[in-house]
Amino acid sequence: MFASKLHDFQEMRVLGHGGFGTVSVAQHISTSKLYAIKSLHKEHIAQTNQVVHTKTERRVLCHTEHPFIIKLHSAFQTRDKLYMVLDFCPGGDLRFHLNQMDGMMSVKMARFYCAEIVHALIYLHAKGIAHRDLKPENCLIDDCGHIKLVDFGLAKTGVQRPERGAYTHCGTFPYMAPEVLHQRGHGFAVDYWSLGVIAYEMICGWHPWYFNDSGDGDADVCPAGFAKSNALCFPRFVSRCAQDFISSLLIDNPLKRIGGHSCTEHPFFTKINWKLLYSKAYVPPIRNCNYKHFSPTYVSECITLYR
Repeated sequence: MFASKLHDFQEMRVLGHGGFGTVSVAQHISTSKLYAIKSLHKEHIAQTNQVVHTKTERRVLCHTEHPFIIKLHSAFQTRDKLYMVLDFCPGGDLRFHLNQMDGMMSVKMARFYCAEIVHALIYLHAKGIAHRDLKPENCLIDDCGHIKLVDFGLAKTGVQRPERGAYTHCGTFPYMAPEVLHQRGHGFAVDYWSLGVIAYEMICGWHPWYFNDSGDGDADVCPAGFAKSNALCFPRFVSRCAQDFISSLLIDNPLKRIGGHSCTEHPFFTKINWKLLYSKAYVPPIRNCNYKHFSPTYVSECITLYR
């Protein structure tokens, strides 16, 4: 990490808004390098009881160093705001790319990004960290087309087992594992469940428990724990190998759910050399990353860092 202050950066463009604050891109004046800067209003953090989550994210990022996990380069504050200087990922997130591809990727592309996510998860879990909010929106694409896991506000540290170590009901509903939904206690296996949902979406084109029974044309998703039927169905075009990989991730019992090095050894990843993957020797399927991968509304919204 390096020390920095507000005046070390030039004007920014907004990349996204949220309840947390704003994420913008800024240029570091002395190096000309681009960074994503996450700014958070102290008052809002306090009012919404987000102090613990904010501290958790910073603590996790300060103690992680992995090619497929966002890097925290600096952190500073003013009287009213907190700032985190992070990697700038001009490729947007996986959700954007799924939408651009009508909700579905090629199996080759899905395999590549699933492999990078698995590599990052193995690293995190070895350090006792469960992400607990893995979803396409939290899988960014960097300037070279590689995955960067982000948003560690809901992460849990000190988790040593797949099925226990945490008890908070948290995450994003369509990606929550059954043990989280039913508040049975959970461990790092929840991240592999979320990966299973993401993999299903990438390969099949929709959520595994996507349904429409309202009669008004509006569709919704229901995690397996709350679904009328937990049966996992696949389109005919999905290979048996891909079906088996996804089904192994979406097992209700976290102790039987595939994870860790069992994932790397699954036939779905036969074509992946994990050392080459870690060294970024593979050419990513998504390239030429730039502002086109962000909402035009945000990109056109120039703001000044000192506002």
